[in-house]
Amino acid sequence: MCSNSVRSIDLIEQLKELSAKATLKRFLKQPRKKKTPQPKRVKDPKHPHVSTAKLLPQG
Repeated sequence: MCSNSVRSIDLIEQLKELSAKATLKRFLKQPRKKKTPQPKRVKDPKHPHVSTAKLLPQG
């Protein structure tokens, strides 16, 4: 058991050394981009909007 604990301490030290050398900037998320606004709908005067409530009584 004693040799096993020594190995784990060595492993911990090696991991600390490696983590100190790592550049964290490489692992950052990309910043979100601004949303582009949706284009406005083109209204066609030949086909005006009619509500469903007006269409239902006509049957």
